[in-house]
Amino acid sequence: MPGATDRPVLRVWRELVATDIVYKAIAFALLTPLIGVLLRLLIPRTGRSAVADVDIALFFFTTRSGALALLLVGALIIGVIALEQACLITVVLSALRGQRLRVRDGIAHAAGRAFS
Repeated sequence: MPGATDRPVLRVWRELVATDIVYKAIAFALLTPLIGVLLRLLIPRTGRSAVADVDIALFFFTTRSGALALLLVGALIIGVIALEQACLITVVLSALRGQRLRVRDGIAHAAGRAFS
């Protein structure tokens, strides 16, 4: 029966969890203000102090600025998820090579190669 030494992912599970938490924090820090700005743009269009689900749907699907905002937020979400997956793969590949990689080094490696 294989032990923990035969499974490199189990050796680096702490780094994987820490990396996941860091990227969730990054996504929260990027997306929360962006959503707040979108709601500030939406509320004056309705003429009320609050917006309903229908107002939000109408804004995103019937206006040019709403469709653009929907595309930008979607692209940002996909970008953050892709960087997170790249970083997690980097941590696992370093474990397969018998090396320990710190979370900071994994993030720096993924971010450094993001635009190439």
